[in-house]
Amino acid sequence: MKSALDKSIKLDLFVSCVDLIVFNVMLLLCNVMDFWPYTDDKRLLLTDFTVANIAYALSLCLVTITLHHRLSRPETVLRNTFRTSVLFIITNAAVLGMAHLSVPGFFRSASVAAMVFLGTTIERLLMRKFVLKQRSVGRSHVDTIIIGDGYMARKVMAVMNDSWNGYNLLGVFSDSRYEDDVRRDDDDSLPAKEDIKFIGEVNDAIDFLRANRVDEVYIALSQDYDDKLKEITDYCDQNMMRLYY
Repeated sequence: MKSALDKSIKLDLFVSCVDLIVFNVMLLLCNVMDFWPYTDDKRLLLTDFTVANIAYALSLCLVTITLHHRLSRPETVLRNTFRTSVLFIITNAAVLGMAHLSVPGFFRSASVAAMVFLGTTIERLLMRKFVLKQRSVGRSHVDTIIIGDGYMARKVMAVMNDSWNGYNLLGVFSDSRYEDDVRRDDDDSLPAKEDIKFIGEVNDAIDFLRANRVDEVYIALSQDYDDKLKEITDYCDQNMMRLYY
């Protein structure tokens, strides 16, 4: 069974490859429209092509592609795409200058940046829709549990109960079973107590982790559980489980 980390790395690589392919398609389109390369010397086309890809790869390292990240919103995707396009032009000009090659003027730089932004924006939004669709039908989901209680734990549950986010909440471990959590019962965005799937007390969590496949563990415990928290943390570290608290 593939771990969540393996699936995440493969998805990162897949999204990055698609992004680079679209970037190069936009470069070729810029070439047809005479925006790029920045010199009429066709002998330098391969050099310009290589420099452009290096500059874009560096930009991707500095500005993460977030379209496939859980909870990533469209405006975040657009904002990061814009940052990547601008950073690419700056990095590309810097590398060309250091290599003593022709550095583009403002109009050509802005034209190429606009083309790259347009192409990668369409690609990333379509990819985001595809990834979310796959998660909504149960593919690429993450098996999770929540240990603890309180308002923030219920906020996390609300996120996980939305199938579009790609989580499969196996259940909740709580000693109080949320009996004393009455502060936000009027908040319709939170799951009602009767809708929470309790599968044991906090002390039962380790046995459950040993007997079941779990990708991520979310902790919402007070300082009274420091010893138990250390035990859970050590187990997750030893078994490559993601832990959040």
